[in-house]
Amino acid sequence: MDKKEYAKWIDYISNNDSTPPTTIMDNYDDWKHRENAAKWLVKLKQFIPAIELFKTVIDIEPKNIEELEDKVWALWWLGISIWKETKNADEALKYTDMALKLAESTDEKLFFIKKGGMFKTRLDLLYESGNEEQANKEADEKISLTTVTDNESNSYLYFSYLFKSEIEHEKDDLEQTCVYLKKALDYFPHQLDVFNDLEEIFDKRQEDYEYAIKYMINITKLLDGVVWDI
Repeated sequence: MDKKEYAKWIDYISNNDSTPPTTIMDNYDDWKHRENAAKWLVKLKQFIPAIELFKTVIDIEPKNIEELEDKVWALWWLGISIWKETKNADEALKYTDMALKLAESTDEKLFFIKKGGMFKTRLDLLYESGNEEQANKEADEKISLTTVTDNESNSYLYFSYLFKSEIEHEKDDLEQTCVYLKKALDYFPHQLDVFNDLEEIFDKRQEDYEYAIKYMINITKLLDGVVWDI
């Protein structure tokens, strides 16, 4: 994509969104601006130009942890965009796996990325592309190979069990759905008041499975501001 075509897409964003932050995407020569424009195009479901722009970030060498995190997001969104546009799981996984590998390449704290959440993207893509057995196998392997200390939150275990709970819920196995949801929440940061009633609700789950499942699913939606150990 050359500068002329890029400018047309910036105009498209401006004309199709009420509050487009064009000041963070109007410089074609800045890779972060191209990434921001691509993200906005994804929001507007313009996946083909978004894919083209995300691919310009592949060979960027991050200079610091903030840039590394930006590149991780670009690679992740590239994979997601390819899946949404083409349903090509192998091509999508190529980039989401690349994103996870880059995130795992540093021991520094990432500000917004949950590595376990990126691992779940792999599981979801495998499942959605008809590879349920492989997805379950990889979730089980991650669970068996991951160790934690007492009261330590772990996004890999949380998202692996969350994935397994979603599969069981689709199959209407309410008991196993509850069990896996509770296991997932055992590794969720316990910084919220909603955990005060969790044990009692789980113990009484057979009296009202739907209520117990809804209660636990609502906790899984409270990710904003949560701080993970891993």
